[in-house]
Amino acid sequence: MSIPVLTPSSTPEETAKVCREIGFFYFTDHGIPEELIRSMFDQSSAFFSLPREKKAEVQATAEGQFKGWTPMGEEVLDPKKQTKGDTKEGYYIGREPTEAEKDIKMMSKNVWPDSSLLPHWKETMERYNNAMQKLGRVITELIAKSMGVDVDEFMKFFDLPVSTLRLLHYDTEKSDPSKGCYGAGAHTDYGMITMLAVDKEEPGLEVFSQDAWIPVPPLKNAFIINLGDMLQRWTNDAYTSTLHRVINKTGNERLSTAVFYDPAYTTQVAVLPQFISEANPCKYEPINSLDHLLTKYHQTHKSFDVTKVEDGTPS
Repeated sequence: MSIPVLTPSSTPEETAKVCREIGFFYFTDHGIPEELIRSMFDQSSAFFSLPREKKAEVQATAEGQFKGWTPMGEEVLDPKKQTKGDTKEGYYIGREPTEAEKDIKMMSKNVWPDSSLLPHWKETMERYNNAMQKLGRVITELIAKSMGVDVDEFMKFFDLPVSTLRLLHYDTEKSDPSKGCYGAGAHTDYGMITMLAVDKEEPGLEVFSQDAWIPVPPLKNAFIINLGDMLQRWTNDAYTSTLHRVINKTGNERLSTAVFYDPAYTTQVAVLPQFISEANPCKYEPINSLDHLLTKYHQTHKSFDVTKVEDGTPS
């Protein structure tokens, strides 16, 4: 099975078919400059090459801080099968919070590495993150058109998205599933969509479809997009949040960057009426989007603190 390709001009019917059948696709003609993507990866590599003590100065979860560096092996995405943490380290960067969001831990302000060490780092990451937020809206609108909803009303959920950029560095340790060792354990993503860029042509990502693990190799000038759990809930399981993992078969280092594009933290995710029928009754109770995200992050990042949101009000 091959991974399909969508573009901004794909039809609602083409988009719906991909979302129903596999929930993974390449996205081309995206308009993000190659120079910006290259600069982002260069800066990402420079940070991960710093000594551990320098990276620890901006470690996530320090004083309730969700943004910043997550150490190698800190995350366990498939605790039932993994005997050790994912063989990767990461760095979370988000949209800067509004005044109403500033006390919500997942929406906390960004932290930045020492500018004397990485003088162009912040500017590059902000440029890339801003560009990807715009692309996230383009792709989400494409999906909304395929769902048969009022697109303008649905897109209001994304006027202030919970949009998170995560830089990832996989080390040279080869994966061995028989011993519970993975680059990233098998998981589905938690939100609306994920937009992935991969440096160079290094393999690793696999998607589970039709009872088999299928490689998802990098495609030149394309992002890899996958659907998340919230979209699957909205569509009553019509659209697929597909299981995926990272397997290091080569023993080479690997850089990737994921942007998680999710609805505003006050959003109540309830199954849309278009996807409910007598033959397919509603399968999910409504959930608050931020409660859902925080619970999921707490399950995989054991040191993350959790702030609950009830009826859209932070506690």
